[in-house]
Amino acid sequence: MDESNHEEALTLPLLAYAAKVLGSEDKARAWLESHNAVLGGKPVDVAAGVDGESRVRAVLLKIEHGMSV
Repeated sequence: MDESNHEEALTLPLLAYAAKVLGSEDKARAWLESHNAVLGGKPVDVAAGVDGESRVRAVLLKIEHGMSV
């Protein structure tokens, strides 16, 4: 995995990173508001919990690199 992508995954605001990965802010907002089985809830809700944002970013990083989630 490219280290610059990993750093970007950790430093961009969550919505901006999701938009970069998913192709648009509209798609990012829809993804963040939809139930995600891997996360066990809506990414936006999971991100609000303890260590939740890092969990959401990890899923987005996998999506960005074509890994199955």
